[in-house]
Amino acid sequence: MAVAVSGPGGDSSIQATPSARMYLSIAMAMVGAMMFGLDQGNFGNVATFLSFRKEWCVDRYGDRETCIHLKTAALDKEWEDVFVMWGATLITLGAAAGALLLAPWLANKHGRRPCIAAGGAICFVGCLMASYLSFGIQAVFFIGRFCTGFGVGVSCFALPVYNAEVSTPSIRGATGSLFQLNVVIGGFVACVITLLNDHWKFGMMLPGFAGFILMCAMPFMPESPRFVMERKGYEAGVKELKKVRMGDVTEEANSIREEIKRDRDVEQVSYKDLVCGDPNLRKRLFIACTLVLGQQATGVNAFLGYAATIFKMCGIEDPLSFNVAFNFVMFFGCLAGLLLVDSRFGGRKCQLLAATVLMGPPLVLAGFTLMYILPRDAAKDVTTS
Repeated sequence: MAVAVSGPGGDSSIQATPSARMYLSIAMAMVGAMMFGLDQGNFGNVATFLSFRKEWCVDRYGDRETCIHLKTAALDKEWEDVFVMWGATLITLGAAAGALLLAPWLANKHGRRPCIAAGGAICFVGCLMASYLSFGIQAVFFIGRFCTGFGVGVSCFALPVYNAEVSTPSIRGATGSLFQLNVVIGGFVACVITLLNDHWKFGMMLPGFAGFILMCAMPFMPESPRFVMERKGYEAGVKELKKVRMGDVTEEANSIREEIKRDRDVEQVSYKDLVCGDPNLRKRLFIACTLVLGQQATGVNAFLGYAATIFKMCGIEDPLSFNVAFNFVMFFGCLAGLLLVDSRFGGRKCQLLAATVLMGPPLVLAGFTLMYILPRDAAKDVTTS
């Protein structure tokens, strides 16, 4: 999920001393990042649980014989293409809706803190509707899945902004990178928990637990000093800044004020000007959009949403354990990327090219295998059994 945010203000050369409340605020942002990861990593495993298939597949998309056995359930086209597909897709649609419709208004009018708390609350309610309060009603389950994604989208719109605006300038970039790392950690935690506990309702609640923490904790966190200064004036912003800093904050407060003034004086660029105006802006827009589209085209969300099902189709006998290993490798890949991106051994362009070379050929080989070889073998197995 990508969001466009304004600069947090403040020069990286400013010497600012963080307070304990700043680190606590950043920790809350990391809980929000883990909520995103839990939201991505839980459904792929839960969809293969025997208890989940008994609840939603039997007498709806098949009988006990076709639904209970994972291999035959994976070949049930209606089950996979209707229930499982919409169960995974509604999360993404909800997240997009939350980030586009509600989050900008909340974050810009009422503050980053209420936006994050509201998103956590919506995610918590959505998880309840998709689990303990679904009552076996398919429509309630789907609404709950959409609401879960909606809440994640609302929170994750404001979380990176809040994270940057409460951090000291010297560690702002590092904490921004930690957000993505904690998304991966959340996905890994979801895989481990669903491996050890096969109760489908508990597995569906995992993002809701993180949302509940955000809902309860964020009202007690400091608001973004930049937002307060922009909305309520310099003195109010200084007062809020002192909550997340120790010592004299005058230099940093003045820097934030100057940044706000510069942003107000900057001429706004329309979407038409981005596409039809300055060629340099158009080139940068094209590169940014292509990178995001390319990242999504790798199919990473499909792997996260259908992980255990895909691995079972590939002939892996224990898809849940393999999914844990898959996410574990992804965690170390993310960690390596963060450590290398600003080092002399890495760099943004270098790492993008290396990732393309590493992922491209295996993805083509895996896609060919899944399309033309494994379906034929699976059909033979079902026929012989």
